[in-house]
Amino acid sequence: MRYVTRILVGVFLISLSACGPSKSELQERIDELEGEVSSLEQRLSEAQDQAQEVQDRANQLQQASSELQSQVSRFDSEDWGDVVGDVRSASDSVDTAQSDLDSAAGDLDTGN
Repeated sequence: MRYVTRILVGVFLISLSACGPSKSELQERIDELEGEVSSLEQRLSEAQDQAQEVQDRANQLQQASSELQSQVSRFDSEDWGDVVGDVRSASDSVDTAQSDLDSAAGDLDTGN
């Protein structure tokens, strides 16, 4: 009886293994998933680079804004005629920094 039981268990195990995917099918799936992981890692790296660019542009805007505030405060102690040109220049720097930030943020939104 034990002999028959072992044969039946063996046949059962063989039939179960035949029901699942083959080794080559599993390897193909592993290869597909590795490709997907690689693609996702590349996209993550690009997104991190873009996020860093946005952060850098935000820092530049902050610096330009601080410089503008500094120039405007000169109106309190200096002749306005001496200050206006520097305020205009600082204002232009803020505009440029804002535009650069908007562009970098737009690239982040669109994935470019």
